[in-house]
Amino acid sequence: MEIKESLIYLLSDPRPDDRPQHIYVGVTNNLEQRVEQHLRCRGKTYVANWIKSLASLGLKPVVEALETGLKTQEQREFAEKDWIRNFRKGGFIVLNLTDGGEGVCGYVPTPEARAKNGAAHKGCILTPEHKAKIGRGLVNSPYHEEHMKKLHAARTGKPMAEEHRKRIALALTGKKFSEERRKALSVSHMGYRAPIETRMKMSEFHKEWARDPVHKARKSAYMRQEWARRKIIQDPVRVGG
Repeated sequence: MEIKESLIYLLSDPRPDDRPQHIYVGVTNNLEQRVEQHLRCRGKTYVANWIKSLASLGLKPVVEALETGLKTQEQREFAEKDWIRNFRKGGFIVLNLTDGGEGVCGYVPTPEARAKNGAAHKGCILTPEHKAKIGRGLVNSPYHEEHMKKLHAARTGKPMAEEHRKRIALALTGKKFSEERRKALSVSHMGYRAPIETRMKMSEFHKEWARDPVHKARKSAYMRQEWARRKIIQDPVRVGG
């Protein structure tokens, strides 16, 4: 089992009049990512309901690293249990469901475990109702806009792999958007002017595409069919006679 260096963190109530104070003790090897997971959680645990109640007031829990440099699973489990036990003795309302020490934070799955998990979920198709429920939960999340900004900043300037481009193109080929989706796309692009570098790339792409023999053949066949259709419409008697 491969364990990354972990730390014990604390989530506490930011309200000064919260007495006795509500807290949550956790363990992670990536504090920023773990806190983001807490903020986006739509579950019904004690800590999730507490965070949602703070969000309804425009607040977030205070984040603090309690203990760092935990290199083994034994150190991590002992430290988490010790902190939870001490906070409970101090009269705090600890929102942890257990005494700590459980879970697999910091565990990196083996290739065999990843393959087994992937096989178990392969072919699993969500129902339209399930998809709609997930979508509503993400869009209505108070942290949705902030999360999207982080994703945008992380991907800006990062080139997309050619294989990824092909998969996206294949998924979109033949797909028709609804009228509502078309209007939303139109509004989002209204007034947008691409940078000069992007326009030059698009120009070169279209020039190369126009020179492609396959594209020329398809265009020629389409034009012949179009001209034949127009002749039939303009003079059906001469064409038929």
